[in-house]
Amino acid sequence: MNIHEDINDIIEAKDENKILSTDIKNKMRRAIIYFIYKSIEKFIKGQEEHGGNLTERNLDEEVYNELIDLYWYNEANKWK
Repeated sequence: MNIHEDINDIIEAKDENKILSTDIKNKMRRAIIYFIYKSIEKFIKGQEEHGGNLTERNLDEEVYNELIDLYWYNEANKWK
């Protein structure tokens, strides 16, 4: 398994009309790979910090709190 090749194959397959430049495809591939690595890292860190099975938490409340954080992160980003 090679994640770089797999993602590249997906991008190539979906770009049926060949409208994406090589530069854009490379940026897409790097962004997707970065997201995958960071999301795995964050999930594992969260499991270590909070322990237990994720499904044992109040996920409705967790999602709500994450949305609040996202809102304020977005607003603070505008204040820069």
